[in-house]
Amino acid sequence: MEYFLWAVGAAVVLYLLFIILPAVISALVLVAPQKTVSPEMVDYDGSYYGEFRERMISSVEKLSARRHETVHTRSSDGTNLTADLYPNGRRAVLFFHGFRADPMTNFAAQALFFHDLGFTVLLVRQRAHDGEAGRFVGMGLLEKEDVRAWCDWMRAHTETDGAILYGVSMGAASIGFAADMLPTDYVKGLVLDCGFSRPSEQMRRECVKRHLPTALFMPVVVATVKLTVGVDLRRDVAETLSRTTIPLLFLHGKEDESVPWQECATVYERCPGPKRLLLVEKAGHTVSFLKGGPTVEETLRAFINDIF
Repeated sequence: MEYFLWAVGAAVVLYLLFIILPAVISALVLVAPQKTVSPEMVDYDGSYYGEFRERMISSVEKLSARRHETVHTRSSDGTNLTADLYPNGRRAVLFFHGFRADPMTNFAAQALFFHDLGFTVLLVRQRAHDGEAGRFVGMGLLEKEDVRAWCDWMRAHTETDGAILYGVSMGAASIGFAADMLPTDYVKGLVLDCGFSRPSEQMRRECVKRHLPTALFMPVVVATVKLTVGVDLRRDVAETLSRTTIPLLFLHGKEDESVPWQECATVYERCPGPKRLLLVEKAGHTVSFLKGGPTVEETLRAFINDIF
């Protein structure tokens, strides 16, 4: 009996040291304020951004030279939010970047495309990224409130009368989780590029890549985030997307190693409203627009013409 108790005690200690503690630390690192990867910090030679180096740098330079201003609003929980506004026409596009990304890194080329079409552009800086306010990153579940706040701000402070929301990766999750509470008389369409279905599934994939004991690890991660941040990483973006009548355009790279394109296709099938899906050949994570070239641009133009 004594040896049995020692064995149980040792097992408990090992579980605490090698499962509970690492999982709690991983969860806290996940939701902690993040340092973003700006265009000048991108590893062009070591990533799928390499072939787009010149276009990305050129797009940042061209967009930065256009008239713009930094604007602010406040989310429903009191978090101060910041964005860069590029005024132009009465139609607007609001961009929401991904986890640890920078608005310019994810969207300089897309912002130029829309600005040239006569859109007023808003490049949102997501909460708790690169010094922005906010104690935690919510993987789209806290940020959904920020999406609504920016829609309200645009209506009140610009002369725009309709908007597209465009998100990549976590930014796509942000607008997806907000979909059923957006003002449908103002928000005309959502563009969801390489978005994940559940934050927990994205975290599970990262655990698998690192050869961690996922079945033991993930419940602790989910519980830690729930207790710390108050959000459930198991929430499925398809649940809210299925409750909106706003037209949806899904973009996804066929060679996305971070979020498999099949996940996007599954979410797409669960949305009953007006929708389109474009899978971009040979495109990695967050580069569907850059890799897809004229095909993606033509799809966006058709989407714009339909919804406005």
